[in-house]
Amino acid sequence: MTRTTTTEEVVVTGELVATLLDAAGFVHPLFDASNPDRPLPGQGVLLLVGGMLERSGALDHAIAMVGLDDVRFRTMVRADDRIRAALQLRSARTTSGGSRIETFGCTVHNQFDVVVLEATVQMLVQPIENGPSTREEQL
Repeated sequence: MTRTTTTEEVVVTGELVATLLDAAGFVHPLFDASNPDRPLPGQGVLLLVGGMLERSGALDHAIAMVGLDDVRFRTMVRADDRIRAALQLRSARTTSGGSRIETFGCTVHNQFDVVVLEATVQMLVQPIENGPSTREEQL
C-alpha cells in the first residue's frame, strides 16, 4: 500500500506560537515570552498537523484516531517556519468486532525539506460495505 497524501504548506506565525504557548501555560524557560526564537512545542506541532490532515481530505473516511506511536520530533518548529505533512497508508485490517483500522505513516517537513516530525497513526475508519478489503483496492 503506497497511497500518499501531502497537505498544503502552513506558515507557523509568531502569533500562533504565542497563542498556543500562552493558552497551554508552558513555563519552561525555552518557551519564555522574552525568547524571540521560542519554538512551538511538539504537542503544538501535532495539533497543527492534525488540522492540516483534516483539511486535506485524506481522512474524510475516519471516525477517530485510536493510536499514535513512534512519534519522533526531529527538529524544532519556530515562528516563520512553513510545514507540510505527508500521510502514507501502510496497512488496513478488520478487527474481530468488525471495525476497520488503517495504519498510516506521517512525516512532516519544513520549508528546507528537513523532517521535523515522524509518527505512526492508527485510525478507526468507516467500514467498506460489500467492496474491496482495503481502501487501497478502491483506488
